[in-house]
Amino acid sequence: MSATQLEDDTDPAVCSVAGALWLIGAVAAVDVDRLPEELRSRRVQVQLDIAWARAQRRRDAAALVALLEIERSAPQVTRRNVVARDTIRRLLARARGSNGVAVRGLAHRADVAL
Repeated sequence: MSATQLEDDTDPAVCSVAGALWLIGAVAAVDVDRLPEELRSRRVQVQLDIAWARAQRRRDAAALVALLEIERSAPQVTRRNVVARDTIRRLLARARGSNGVAVRGLAHRADVAL
């Protein structure tokens, strides 16, 4: 879907949902490893956007991987960022099996309760 198609859509609700779905797909396609180290804060923000987008699509294992990468490179983000904490909380609510152990560990380290 192009931006023009979104602008031509007369229903704002449909436009909003379509735009969000397009953005989720675009964000998830970004390769943060190709961003220079000098842009660490941008890398973390892109990873956070990816984690959020994957959680929205219920791709919890992939969202968890992105959050763990954030924790490794900038642990303060998982403890203080509202979006990160909300994403962890969402994953925690749906946690099952081996992913559940990892999500609960991340939630504990980030001091996020359900």
